[in-house]
Amino acid sequence: SQPGLDRVNERSVKLTIITEATDDYPWEVSDDLCWQVLAPREFFVLRMESRDGLEARELNLRRVVEPEPGRTDDPGEDQKMKWVSTVIGHDPFWYGPEFTSVLTPSEGTYDPEDNSWNGFIEVRNDGDQDTYMEIAGNEITVPETWTFPDSFGVYPEGHEKEGQQVTHTLPTLGPGKEFLVSTHPLEETLRVRDDSQEWAKMRAEDFEFWIPAHTPPSLLPVKVVGGTADSEVTVYIPQAYDP
Repeated sequence: SQPGLDRVNERSVKLTIITEATDDYPWEVSDDLCWQVLAPREFFVLRMESRDGLEARELNLRRVVEPEPGRTDDPGEDQKMKWVSTVIGHDPFWYGPEFTSVLTPSEGTYDPEDNSWNGFIEVRNDGDQDTYMEIAGNEITVPETWTFPDSFGVYPEGHEKEGQQVTHTLPTLGPGKEFLVSTHPLEETLRVRDDSQEWAKMRAEDFEFWIPAHTPPSLLPVKVVGGTADSEVTVYIPQAYDP
């Protein structure tokens, strides 16, 4: 479950798995692969697709108890074996295709006074669960200072910025660096590919708001000081469902 949100019950699934021979391999090879996937401490993905193949959702799973045989006769006779296994969701939600959007400064408005670009990132959540976005920056060539929105959060009544968009400004990042911002409260807010301690410069400043369920395509403000026309950030938003 997510901090501050309603608790979610565990997702338990009973799987019936058939392992059988192929044109190239006997059934024992398929059976061995099955047991590798269902080994203790291993995680795997159950993928469900619509009949037309246009929609798909995935559930991350791990086994609970050892699979039980679903037949007692010799599988060598027809080169097939049946197993019944109870598995549990590592994450209780089903996930559809991740939403992504890309922003470059050239799509925004340039302000020569502070050498900044102001633009908008697109966000969307078709899922029926609240979710958190991640923002990734490509390799930096000249110093950049990015300011990102805290989802749709606004400063509360009485705050000096009452009613304005809540934002967070990253420390200035130099050439050769790539970054990832996570808005999930249990994740490190800022990670830089060179393993430098840039996150410490944020002084424990965290994002506090999520992307609500059923959010239609919407635009949120972004600002970057410095950078070039080739500077780029990509937004990733998981689409979670509780069918």
